[in-house]
Amino acid sequence: MELLDVVDENNQITAIKADRNEIHEKGLWHREISVFIMNHAKQILLQKRAAKKVAPNMWSLTAGHVESGEDVKQAAMRETEEELGIRNLKLEDFELIDIKKAMRSRGKHINNKFDYLYLLKTDKKINEFVLQETEVADVKYFSIDEIREICQNKDKYDLQFTGIFFEKYFWEILENLENRN
Repeated sequence: MELLDVVDENNQITAIKADRNEIHEKGLWHREISVFIMNHAKQILLQKRAAKKVAPNMWSLTAGHVESGEDVKQAAMRETEEELGIRNLKLEDFELIDIKKAMRSRGKHINNKFDYLYLLKTDKKINEFVLQETEVADVKYFSIDEIREICQNKDKYDLQFTGIFFEKYFWEILENLENRN
């Protein structure tokens, strides 16, 4: 059972620990990570979620929960290694971009979280990733313009993105990444 630390509305860890199901059933505040993996062509690596995951077959960033007692940056590295098979990462490879407080619900799944957003730069080719099949069905690099086009005209495309793609802060981060040297 994966235990998570419950945090308060100010992102302070409480004495309460709960499993993932209880966290989302009760809408308890917790910490998650999302990793923008970007190559030197400024393309963002997205992963298609496995069919048996929450938000099945949807495209997403590399993301996950911060386990109880785990350092947030360590969680970003762990999730990246587990889901994509990237080895030999170092904590300093992950640049904290921002921390966002987000509240989302989909049916009975309530996700009240503090999302730690990281940037990881890599030039790994698609065939170099080793996908964790229970989590990830596929990966692909998308240009920021492609992501923008698909989100703005989603009826024209046979792709679905997770909720973060429709958050204002997501687009602010992409714009910032697009304008970096």
